[in-house]
Amino acid sequence: MFSQYQLFVLENPSNNWDDVLQQEIFFKIAKLRLEGYRHEYGPTVMPLNTGDFYCTTLALFEKEADSFVPLATARICRYSVCKYYNITFPLLAITANGGNTLLHREVERIISEVDYNHKDISYDSSWTMTPKLRKTQLGTIVNLVFISQWINYHLDHSLDDFIVSATIKVKTDTFFNKLGGIPVVKNSLYSLKEVNNEDAVILRINEFSDFAMRLAKEYRYIWENRITIKSLEENIFAGEKISDIH
Repeated sequence: MFSQYQLFVLENPSNNWDDVLQQEIFFKIAKLRLEGYRHEYGPTVMPLNTGDFYCTTLALFEKEADSFVPLATARICRYSVCKYYNITFPLLAITANGGNTLLHREVERIISEVDYNHKDISYDSSWTMTPKLRKTQLGTIVNLVFISQWINYHLDHSLDDFIVSATIKVKTDTFFNKLGGIPVVKNSLYSLKEVNNEDAVILRINEFSDFAMRLAKEYRYIWENRITIKSLEENIFAGEKISDIH
């Protein structure tokens, strides 16, 4: 079942820029993100930024003959990678401009604690699905399949502390709550300046719900057949074996 689906994992594309397959997949992901965000929020939204070049991107594709058609994507940005490149952790930037001072201070405290304890945390964002599947039964299935791959990424990489930004308009907050998300502060509502000042909430997950674990198991076979594109250098960040590199 769902054998037509193929998951791609791009680890820090900037380090593997000569890979022809990565070039194709990266372009298709960028196109999907532009189409998805502008369908939902209008033409003035720019969902692409420098993070696309150094973060991890997950993307679910459908295999059609000799081609791959993108269906859904998301981005995982590790604090450790940002620190390595001397780049501001994106979560700090978006909460600084979000109009909720208490939320921003708590995010600063969390990052300081992670840094002090020499641990890692990620900010997971840029959730996108192809517009043609929005509000369809197949779209609901594809969303569950893709989310299960995201869960499996965290489980396999022992990245068990992460934060998501959930937009109220598309009700991602409700879904992430079901997966185990907890508001960072009692009132985690803030204004997402990069997306037309849409209302969003910041949720932290450090333990998946039973529902999330069942979901990860149900579509685990897709994860097992993923294609990961990364350079050997990325093993300092990613938990996969060298033999998993394609």
